[in-house]
Amino acid sequence: MLESVRPRTIVRTLVGVTWLLVVLTGWVVGLSLVFLATGWPRVAFYALLVGGAIAFAIVGDPLRWR
Repeated sequence: MLESVRPRTIVRTLVGVTWLLVVLTGWVVGLSLVFLATGWPRVAFYALLVGGAIAFAIVGDPLRWR
């Protein structure tokens, strides 16, 4: 039998997912603009892209802190 889901849980989950999408999208777009403007090597771009996403997932993922 399914347990009832509280509205507060749904709201917290939606806020957490929205925060995650906003931060990661901002990181990707900002990093892309910097690298397009400066012409740095592509390898550095990918390293920072993946490294930043991993760092955010480890340090600042709001969905873990329930």
